[in-house]
Amino acid sequence: MNHVSHAIQKALQEASSPTTSTPQRNTSAPRDPETALTEATQLAARALAEIQMRWPAQAPWASDDSFARSWGRAIIEQPFAITWKALARAIGKLSDRPYPPNIGALIAACKPEQLVRTEEAREALLQIDRASATGKWWKLSPIIWQALHELPGGSARVRNRDEHGKGANEFLKIWQVAMTHAIEYPDPSIRANQPHRPAEMLGPSDEEVARRASVAEHHLREISQMLGVRPPEAS
Repeated sequence: MNHVSHAIQKALQEASSPTTSTPQRNTSAPRDPETALTEATQLAARALAEIQMRWPAQAPWASDDSFARSWGRAIIEQPFAITWKALARAIGKLSDRPYPPNIGALIAACKPEQLVRTEEAREALLQIDRASATGKWWKLSPIIWQALHELPGGSARVRNRDEHGKGANEFLKIWQVAMTHAIEYPDPSIRANQPHRPAEMLGPSDEEVARRASVAEHHLREISQMLGVRPPEAS
């Protein structure tokens, strides 16, 4: 009977053992401010080169490096990420003008037209407050996570926001734009950095449940053979 007891104990241990595939937290560091500004300045320089080609007589200033740096700062200060695709589309929309657009006109043309509803934006801010207080960042949706990281100032700005008055309304509008942009332009590189739920809080996957059942069934057959009885029918 010692062999039988050992087989029973082994079956129970195998059936209750945790999955061997543990989700790993992505530890990739986000871009530092200097790198982000350099990339934004390069993006601005590309837009200025396009403007100079489309308005050669009206835009000799577009070759001035100081404009690229200034426009780069304006781009990075926006509550939504501006890509080359969005800038090129904006330049195209404004190309029928007799005079070249400034950075303000380009940003306005890049801004999402349909904003997230006010109630949804407020609820998202409350979710960020809860995640910040508990450290449970995995509870945020990928949309909220991306919007939070594209917002200048990030979680610190959300935490220190005004709750009432004009400042609160202005911040809410900025946050609505950031969320809308995250919906329209999902960024896998930002979303990949969102922490995962810790492995000890995860339930077993369907594959793991099936594996445990198969192991348990195998050991039950062994036990039945040792006892000389017919194994129970699988449910």
